[in-house]
Amino acid sequence: MMRSTPNSLIVLALCSAGHTMAQPTLTSGQYGMVPGDVFTFAACGPVSPGGSGPDQIWSFDNVVSSNPSDNTFVDPASTAGAAYFPTATVTNQPTGINGGQYYASSETEELDLGYFAPPNNVMLCIDPRTIITYPFTYGSTFTDDYVCNETGGFSDRVRTGTTTVTADGYGTLELPYGTFNNCLRLHITTTYSDVYGQFSAIGYGEVETYAFVQPGI
Repeated sequence: MMRSTPNSLIVLALCSAGHTMAQPTLTSGQYGMVPGDVFTFAACGPVSPGGSGPDQIWSFDNVVSSNPSDNTFVDPASTAGAAYFPTATVTNQPTGINGGQYYASSETEELDLGYFAPPNNVMLCIDPRTIITYPFTYGSTFTDDYVCNETGGFSDRVRTGTTTVTADGYGTLELPYGTFNNCLRLHITTTYSDVYGQFSAIGYGEVETYAFVQPGI
């Protein structure tokens, strides 16, 4: 049996400087990506996520990040895995890979559909993982179960998981490159188990993430 230890991540994304306003609310499409978007990811050491509740000040102005990399979002039709994900609206395509992670955006939700890596590695979520629902504001929460089948990789497997997302605070985010107002904090927890087809093994995982977002940018 394989077990991964819980992880705690800070995701600092989609926030921009702005004037003070009322309690922020994510509405249709504001947490999704579209073809042409580029998202820069950089890692840092362990960081406390700060407090929950209204009118918070999350101070990460001393955080030192490293190894930035760009995530490019493209039209799924331009990738080799498009046929596996006919409802996808955007693909996060790693540099040099004619595939990537596939997502579907609608007026009511954002879904993770799975991924494709050449030549034939496919994880197809027969019950997709819900990333966010709309509208979403402080106090909003949902729990979603998902099921994904992977073939063509190191070992075929079935992943069964549960994701819970809660907007547990809003306020001001302080980063090394600026201060950003009216950010909504999302507390995201995911647990999953993997059943491997070729081995008598089951894998378990737990991931905890905080995402800071600003509606309307």
